[in-house]
Amino acid sequence: MRAWCDQCEKYIECSDEYSRTESLELNGIRFNAIQSFGVCPFCDGEVWTNAMIDANTHRAHNAYRRAVGSITSEEIRHILKKYDIGAQPLSLLLGWGANTIERQMKHTIPDQEHANRLRSLNDPREMYRLLSEKRERITPVAYNKAIKAVSSLLQSENNVLDSGLDLCKALYGLSMLNAHAKKYFETGCYQTIYKGHMPPVNPAHRYVFNH
Repeated sequence: MRAWCDQCEKYIECSDEYSRTESLELNGIRFNAIQSFGVCPFCDGEVWTNAMIDANTHRAHNAYRRAVGSITSEEIRHILKKYDIGAQPLSLLLGWGANTIERQMKHTIPDQEHANRLRSLNDPREMYRLLSEKRERITPVAYNKAIKAVSSLLQSENNVLDSGLDLCKALYGLSMLNAHAKKYFETGCYQTIYKGHMPPVNPAHRYVFNH
C-alpha cells in the first residue's frame, strides 16, 4: 500500500494496516469512531493511504450521524436494496428533491424529520402505503420493481404469522389433551386403566398462555 510519509517526506510502501478507536469532535459533539492507519517501514511513523483516509472519513461520518440520532448511509442503502428501488425514485416518492437521498448517503446529514421518515420505511406496510398513494410520482418500471419486492416481504410475514397461529393451535390442543388426562388421573380412572404409570405432567397451557 502506497502512502505519503510526512516525516520521511516521500512515498513509501506499508504492508500492514492497523485500527484503533479514537474520540473525535464535530460541531461540539464528541463521538467514537474506528480509524485505520499504516506504519512507515523507515521511521515507524503513522501513514495513511487514500483508501484509509476515505474509510476513516466514512466511519467518522456515520459515527457522528449515530451520535446526533440521524440515519447512516448504510441504513439508507439497506432500505433501497430491501425494496429494489433507486435513490432518486424513493426521493420522489417521499416528495423530496430528486437528489436528496443520494446526497444524504454521500455527505449531507439528514435532519431528524428526514431520518425518522426513512426509518419508518423499514416496515413493509408503510412502504406499501407510500407506493399505493404516491405511485404517480415515479415511473411504472420503478413502481413495479418496488411493489413486487414489498409484496414478497408482506407475503413472507403472513406465512410466518400463519405458522405461528398453527403452532398456537397445536399447543392448545395438546394442553386440552393433557388437561383431560389430568382429570382422568384425579378421578381414579387413570390408575385403574394405566396401573404403575406416573401421573401426567402439569397442563401445558399454564406455561404457554399464562406467562
